[in-house]
Amino acid sequence: MATIDELGARAAVTARFDAARLAALRADGDLVRIRSEHRHPDSSGRPPTTMRRWLILGSAAALIVAAAVVVVVAMQPDRTHELKPGVPPTEVPLT
Repeated sequence: MATIDELGARAAVTARFDAARLAALRADGDLVRIRSEHRHPDSSGRPPTTMRRWLILGSAAALIVAAAVVVVVAMQPDRTHELKPGVPPTEVPLT
C-alpha cells in the first residue's frame, strides 16, 4: 500500500506533466493562430503587410519627388528684374 507522501508525489508529477502538456498545446495553438492571421490575404490577394510596405514606399517616393521639385524651383534665378540688352526700361505711367 502507498503512503500519503507517495500519492502526493505521484499527483504532483502528474499535475506538472499535464500542465506542461497543456502549456505546449496552447503555445502551438497560439502560434498557428498568429501565423494564420499574418497570412490572411485581403480582397486583392496580397497579405496586408505587403500592401502597407508598398504604400509607405510610394509615399516616401512622392515626398522625395516633391522635395526635389521645390529645390529645383528654389534654385532658379529670379529673372523678373533682369534687363535685356538693347531694350530700354519702360516706365509705367501712373493714372
